Amino acid sequence: MADRANLIRRPKYVKVYDALFSQITSGALAPGTCLPSEPDLARQMGVSRATLRQALALLQDDHLVQNIRGKGNYVMGSHAYRRVGLETLAHPIYLCCKEPVTSTELEMRIDVPSDYYIKNLDRQTHAVVVCNRWYRNQNKVIAYSFTFIPIEVTEQAALDLASNDALKQFLEKGLYDLAAYSSLAISNTDTGRFMPDKHQMPTATDYAMLYEVLYGQNGDVLAVSKHYLASENCEIIVYTRPAAAAIEKASQDMEGR
Repeated sequence: MADRANLIRRPKYVKVYDALFSQITSGALAPGTCLPSEPDLARQMGVSRATLRQALALLQDDHLVQNIRGKGNYVMGSHAYRRVGLETLAHPIYLCCKEPVTSTELEMRIDVPSDYYIKNLDRQTHAVVVCNRWYRNQNKVIAYSFTFIPIEVTEQAALDLASNDALKQFLEKGLYDLAAYSSLAISNTDTGRFMPDKHQMPTATDYAMLYEVLYGQNGDVLAVSKHYLASENCEIIVYTRPAAAAIEKASQDMEGR
């Protein structure tokens, strides 16, 4: 009797996937290589474009190939996206954005504490430091952050608001060093199309919005942020642990602060 595995026909797209997977992981296709156009690659593989696209979609899911709109499919390598997960207290854009950030543009203003700010900060404040940040990969804007902070937080941190570099460092790292914990709500949104009004992000089918609240040791809100990026450029990674180990680690982290 024939082995059951031999009776199951492997779909053509799986064969194409296996062939490209082998070339990528063996180094025959080096990271950064642009694959042939889809019509040419389909001919080389002896399959239809629909079949090829199924294989490419799986390779993209596995982070071996990245499709760059208007340019083509690029080999990412077998370990391109080994990153820290969202359980780490750090800036979500750097944890979730597939493309590396090469530069950041910052604009800051000081606003009066409106009902909107007070409601979201869940505290009274004399003024609110409002920051817009545009994140670029080379010349392309790939993400945008809108952050507001009670001015008392910046005063306690002895932050020089006149220094663009000092403020950027505080927003990107200092706030996370100061925070005891955070909450992060993730949703799809249409507002990514118009929120970064100064520099538009590339047109996308939809956008991911990460609503982040940073809390201090006493539970007061340190900052509220809305982070936007195209859903196709967003990857959420969370590393989980058994409940007992997670509780023990969280307890140790709090004791060490």
